[in-house]
Amino acid sequence: MLSNNTQINEANVINELMTAKYNELLNSSTVDQLMDMLTDEGHTLANVEEHELIVTSLKDDMEVYSKLLEMTTKRIVMSGIRQLPLLVLVNILAETLHGRKFSNRMRIAATIVRFLEVSDAFHIVVITNKDGHDERIITLGYTLSQAIQIELSTKQYNRTLSEVPRTASGKTVGHNKKIKADNTHMLPLLDKLNSTGYTLDARVWEKFKYELAAYRFEDMEIQKTMVTEGDKLIGKVFYFSHKFGDDNGRIYCEGDLFTLHGGALNYVFKFADKRTPSTKGLARLRTKVAELESELDTLSFKERVEYYSLSLDLIDAEAGKPIGTILHVDAKLSGLQHQCIATRNKSEAVYCGLLSTLKDGYGHLKSKLSNGADLSRQQVKDAYNPYQYGAGRESTCEPVLETGGKLDFKEWEKAYQKSFPNAFKLRAFLLSTAKSYKADVFRYTTASGFNAVITALGTEIDYVVTCYGKLKYERKEIDAKHMGVKLVAAFSHMLDASALHYVASRANFDLHLIHDSFGAHPNDVDKVEYLYISALQEHLVRPILKDFISHIVGDKVAEVNVSRMLDNTLTPSDIVNGLY
Repeated sequence: MLSNNTQINEANVINELMTAKYNELLNSSTVDQLMDMLTDEGHTLANVEEHELIVTSLKDDMEVYSKLLEMTTKRIVMSGIRQLPLLVLVNILAETLHGRKFSNRMRIAATIVRFLEVSDAFHIVVITNKDGHDERIITLGYTLSQAIQIELSTKQYNRTLSEVPRTASGKTVGHNKKIKADNTHMLPLLDKLNSTGYTLDARVWEKFKYELAAYRFEDMEIQKTMVTEGDKLIGKVFYFSHKFGDDNGRIYCEGDLFTLHGGALNYVFKFADKRTPSTKGLARLRTKVAELESELDTLSFKERVEYYSLSLDLIDAEAGKPIGTILHVDAKLSGLQHQCIATRNKSEAVYCGLLSTLKDGYGHLKSKLSNGADLSRQQVKDAYNPYQYGAGRESTCEPVLETGGKLDFKEWEKAYQKSFPNAFKLRAFLLSTAKSYKADVFRYTTASGFNAVITALGTEIDYVVTCYGKLKYERKEIDAKHMGVKLVAAFSHMLDASALHYVASRANFDLHLIHDSFGAHPNDVDKVEYLYISALQEHLVRPILKDFISHIVGDKVAEVNVSRMLDNTLTPSDIVNGLY
C-alpha cells in the first residue's frame, strides 16, 4: 500500500510504486511464470536450475531482499536525471551481496532488476557509447518533475563502501577490513569553501549552454535537463559542496549536473561577490584576454568559452563596473615540483616553475627521446603524467598510442632518468619501499594535518551468464601488488593537497579550487601566488619525505634511506616563481 502521508516526496512515492508493483508481480505469479518472464528477451536462459532457486528464494523470502530492492529502486529513480547503464546497476547491487559466490551475486541482482523491468518500473534502450560499442541504458518509466530533478541532482545514492575484500580474487573472500580516518578538524576548511557564493553568467550561458551540455554529457535527456536547470539558476546565488579524498586529502567538488570540475563550464561561473578591479587586477585580466586572443585560431572549446567570458568581463571592468570574474592560476609541472621539494633538488627545479628562470620540462624530456621529433609536446605530457605517478608500461604508452604516436617504454624510462634523475630515483625508491613493506593499508598525516589512508585497490573481472545474457562483473578489491603505484601517486597528490590546504586556510578572499588549480578574483591573484609560494617554501624546510616514509618503515629505517635521497641544493629563497 502507498503511504497517505502528504509530506512524502516524489522520489519516495515512485520508490513505493515500483516496490508495490514488484511485490504484486511476485505474489501473483508462480515460479514457472516468473521463470518464463526471465526469458522474455528471446534468448535461452542458461543456468536454469540456479535461476529457479533464486526465483524461489525471492518469492518466498521477500523481506530478506527488501533492502536490496530499495537500493535498486532508488538507483533507477536516479536514472531519471543521470544515465545509468544496466551493467553498472547490476554490478552495484551484486557488490552488496557479501557471503555469496560472485556468480550468484550477479544472477540475484540481474533477476531482481529483470522483475522490476517486467513491472514497468523502467525500460531499456540501446545506445552507442563513446567507444563505439552498444550499451544497454536504463530509462525511468515515470516522468520526474523539475523540482525532484533539482533535488536528486544534489543527492548521491552511492553505497558507502567502508568494507572491501582483503585480496583480489575470483573466490569468495570472507575477511573484510574497515578503512577510514578521522578528519573532523579539517571540516572548517570545507565549510569555508562551501560558503562561497556563485552565479551563472547569463550572457555566457545563453551563448554556449547547448554546447556545454553536450560537452558534459552524452545522453540527450540529461543534456536537456542540464539546460533547463541552468536556465533556472540565472539571477540566483548558489553554492557548491566539497569533500576530501581519503587517500591524500585532495579536495573534490560534488555535483551531478553542475560542478567546479566541469572544464569549460567553469567559465560560466562567477563569484557572487562582485568587486571593482584594482589597477593590478585589471592588468591581470587584460593580460589573460590578450594571451587567449593571440591564439584565437587554435583555441579549444574550453578556451573559447574562457575567452568569451573574460572578454565580456574586461569590457565591464574597463567601464568601471564590478565583476565576479574568476581567473585561474595553475601550478606548473606540479608533480615534479613536489619531487624537487622532497629531494631538495635545484637542478630539476628549473623545469617546473620553482625558480625565477624557467625551462620547458616536457620539451626537455622530449629532447631525450630518440623519436622525440616524431612526438608532439602534448603526447609527451600525456605519457609523463601517469608515469610520474607510478604507472607502468601500458598506462604510460596508451595515451601516445591512442593519438597515433609510438613510444618504447624502455626508451622512455632511459629518457626520463636522463631528464630528471632525482625524480626518477625518488619514484623508484617509493615503488621499492611499497614492494619491500607489503601492506593492505598505509596511513600517514600530511604537512597540513590531514590524516590520509592509502589502499591498494585492484580490479577483478569475471563474466557471468544471467537472465540478461553474459554480463561483466567488475569489483575493486584490496591487492597489495598495486600498492607501489598507489604509493607514488599518493605521495605527490598529498603534497598537492597539503599546499592547497595551506593556501585555502589562509585566504581571506573567495577561492575556487580544483586540485592544484586556484581560481580567484583578478584583485586576489597576487595573493594566491604569494600564498602558494609560501606553501612550497614551508614544505621545503620540513622533513616531508622522511615523515611519509616513517609511517611505512619506521623512523630509524626511514632516516637512513631518505638521507640518501636528499640533494640539499634547493633552499626556500630559491622558490620565487612556481606558477604560470
